[in-house]
Amino acid sequence: MEPRDIPVLFKWALGSVETSGGGPYTHEFKPVDQLKSFTAIIGAEGTYRRLSGCLIDRLQLESALDYLTGSAEILAAREERDTEFTPSPDISMLPPFAFHQASLTLGGSEASAKLRAFRLRIDNNIPVDHLYGFGERYPRRIVVGGRTIEAQLELAFTDTAEYEAFLAGEELSLNLQFSDGSNSLAIHLPRCLYRSDVAPHLDRREPFTLTAPLQVLHDPNAGYEVKITVVNEEASY
Repeated sequence: MEPRDIPVLFKWALGSVETSGGGPYTHEFKPVDQLKSFTAIIGAEGTYRRLSGCLIDRLQLESALDYLTGSAEILAAREERDTEFTPSPDISMLPPFAFHQASLTLGGSEASAKLRAFRLRIDNNIPVDHLYGFGERYPRRIVVGGRTIEAQLELAFTDTAEYEAFLAGEELSLNLQFSDGSNSLAIHLPRCLYRSDVAPHLDRREPFTLTAPLQVLHDPNAGYEVKITVVNEEASY
């Protein structure tokens, strides 16, 4: 996950982007109910495949004391060989964000030193069978299912704050930010709930860690479940 090219995936996975500033630019990606499709071209050694009507069904970001990486599951309406495409690649040479550039605020408290791994999964739950209609053998419309967003933290066990929040059914917010000094990427989850036990389970002699799965909820005040903010030198997406 580098700062310049990858954020375009956030636009297609969540559905909207708002840009402000005049360089550096701030891009806020938020979920909307209606996604738009895009075209992708994959090629190597002079052979190019054009995938049209693409939708991102799932987007996942993760880091475990290493680089921030990601994966996207993409559904395409059709695939064709493209014999006219002339490549002119402009590939970002910026390094990806890394764990040592990150800071975590959990429930309003600084928790960077506790964090050992992070994962965010955004599922659009596209009902593929509902995309088809008579008169065409390819999908003809865009339908999105009930979007679900989940996060998972692996935390060093230093106190019982997470366990107490789980027992009480307490909601909390999460802010995870990566910054290389010039570019940044921030993930904001305004409402989360721990989905299962967050006490450490001991099975060997090693430092205590706990896995904290989070269900992400829609925040009516913020107007979103998740917001991804990217600051870079790109004027638009």
